[in-house]
This record gives sequence, C-alpha cells and structure tokens, in this order.
Amino acid sequence: MRLKFILIVGMLFYTMSQGSLKAQKRIDAGQKIENIVLKDTKREKRSITELQGKVVLIHFWASWCPNCRIENKKLIELYEKYKDRDFTQGQKFEIYAISLDKKEQQWLKAIEHDGISWKYNVSDLKGWYGKYPTRFQLQYVPYNILINKNGTIIANNLKFKELQSRLINMSK
Repeated sequence: MRLKFILIVGMLFYTMSQGSLKAQKRIDAGQKIENIVLKDTKREKRSITELQGKVVLIHFWASWCPNCRIENKKLIELYEKYKDRDFTQGQKFEIYAISLDKKEQQWLKAIEHDGISWKYNVSDLKGWYGKYPTRFQLQYVPYNILINKNGTIIANNLKFKELQSRLINMSK
C-alpha cells in the first residue's frame, strides 16, 4: 500500500514537472510570441500584432489576486514613465494586460479602482481555463512576458525591479 502511494506521488510530481518544462519551452527568450487576440473592456477584439514596433509587456493578472493588484500600481508608474520612450528594441512601451477573471464586473471595477490607463486590457472571462493561460500553462499570477518590436520574447516572469532594469538598459 505504501509503495503504491509513493509511486502515485512520484508519477504526479513527474507529470507536473513535465508541464512546467513545457511551459518554459513555449515562452523562452528568443522565441516569437504567437498572435494573441482577446476582447477588451468594450468587447472589441485586440491583437498583440497591433503593437508591432513597440516593446510590450504581456501582463497576466486577476482582480481577485492581491499580488496582481499591487503589481498593477507599480506598473502604472512604470507605464507612465516609459510609454513614450524609444528603446533599442522598439519605439515606445505598451502593456497588453490579460485578465484571468471570470466576472466582467469585477474585472472592470478593478481596472477603474487601480487607475489603469493603458488601452490593452483584455480577457475572455474564462479564468484559468482561458485560451492563453491554458496555452502557456500558467500556474500563477501575476506573470509577464516582455517582447520586442518584432514579437520576439526578451524575457519572462520578471520581477518588478528586473523589468524596470531591462527598460532602463534598453532606453535610448
């Protein structure tokens, strides 16, 4: 009985680690990000390709996530500081924020309450089972992916200070 339990736990760990490795392989630096298309707060489709030529932070978050809300406040300051700057990796900085919310009103209320000013706030309102959290096999939020003007991944899962440092180093 004990051996059976150990084998099951071992198989579970192995399966979970393989999923994590696949997620990292899909979003490694140097790879092109696939086109992401989701509806914004006005229910209009917004594609990541609209931002070609800019440095873009793809920011996964949710209204129910306290760490995401804290991160939003920091990102607002960063966005205001860098949105009109030119970089070695692109012209201007934009945030493409993907919400993992399921309830539209909570999502919209969080955007308003946090004072989010960037244009690209998108969601399919399917939470963890949405197209992109599933495709990228996200296991937690906040999570981010930084891409250059060509849609090539520069880095992912950056902590705020790391992101800030990257933007400073890429500034012209």
